[in-house]
Amino acid sequence: MSTSGYQVSWQWCHKCEGMFFSGNPTQGVCPAGQSHDASPSGDYAIVFDDGLSFPVGQENWRWYHKCQGLFFAGHLTQGVCPAGQSHDGSQSGAYLIEFASDAVIQ
Repeated sequence: MSTSGYQVSWQWCHKCEGMFFSGNPTQGVCPAGQSHDASPSGDYAIVFDDGLSFPVGQENWRWYHKCQGLFFAGHLTQGVCPAGQSHDGSQSGAYLIEFASDAVIQ
């Protein structure tokens, strides 16, 4: 689901320290074993790159349905998926990760 250019239902897994999409019935494969666990996580929203707004971050991020994780698709290789083989972003929309400015990081 998307709200004003952001997709909600992203959570942090305390086992692998990664972000994953929790809006599906399954929680994906965690690199630390079994499925992701977001029990101590807050809810996060990630910028969905609709191509209409001016990019304010790094483009080429994609979601993979097997691990429910976000991976960088801007290189020749797509990274190793914890569910096996490499990530495949062909079923994903485009995501944009905003850069934190020095004013935000304290």
